Amino acid sequence: MEVLDVVNLRLMGDIHAPTEGSIEREVTALAELQRQGLVRHIGLSNVTSAQVAQAEKIAPIVCVQNQYNLVQRGDDALVDELAEQGIAYVPFFPLGGFTPIQRRACQR
Repeated sequence: MEVLDVVNLRLMGDIHAPTEGSIEREVTALAELQRQGLVRHIGLSNVTSAQVAQAEKIAPIVCVQNQYNLVQRGDDALVDELAEQGIAYVPFFPLGGFTPIQRRACQR
């Protein structure tokens, strides 16, 4: 393969929830690979709204992949914000992950 269509930068602050902090160094590295023609598009995973804004100043972002499902809807505002910007939101664990959603909902 000569070029990757999309590369998602996965941040590992908290495994299932975004953690604030600068992502400038990592996005800059991906932007350089994009400039070299090795990566077509850049996505982000497990990020906050502020991190998306920071990344967008460095390179266009095509998608964001955070945990989101019927029970965990903390990204509702981010989903709307990204839609306005034309950035795709691609949830991970949309069906609840490794434990059924029903079990987590009942534990609350």
